[in-house]
Amino acid sequence: MKSKYLFLCILLLLAINITLLVQNLQLKKSLNVQVQASSNLTLRITEVPDFMVHDLGGRKLFSSEIFENPLFKLFIFFAPTDCLTCYIKEDFWRQVKDRKNLEVIGIVQHVDINELRNWVESEKFEFRIYCDREYKVKKAFGINKTPMMILSDGTGHILFVSDFQGASSNLTSLIKTIDQFL
Repeated sequence: MKSKYLFLCILLLLAINITLLVQNLQLKKSLNVQVQASSNLTLRITEVPDFMVHDLGGRKLFSSEIFENPLFKLFIFFAPTDCLTCYIKEDFWRQVKDRKNLEVIGIVQHVDINELRNWVESEKFEFRIYCDREYKVKKAFGINKTPMMILSDGTGHILFVSDFQGASSNLTSLIKTIDQFL
């Protein structure tokens, strides 16, 4: 009798494990489809890669330090020349900034830290800006143009990608898409 009970318990545990495995695979597939469907870009990664940037003081900062805080991360990759088109959208940035469980991190393609620091101060950005001096972060993410927005959860899984195409006319839709994940 005990062996039948033990056998049934093992079968039940096996069935539960198989069910969880199938659900995990479906979720992973769903997230991958969402990442690819959210942009006309081909982003082949599903997790934020390890990277290193410099803060405006020139200090190195590693991705592991950024992910010490479990908030969702909205990475904005841009160059100073992109600001004419994407940072005029004050209403969008105000709404993004107001999300309590979202941290916005700007990663700028720039070489001169002093020039970048002066530019950031003059533009009065309200989120942290880091410098990708050698374009290594951009390469690690597989980004071939800017501006680019990548939303990740607090553990580094990529949830959403946008290259801002069409975003100027439909910022409300972009905010709603971000909110779906938060």
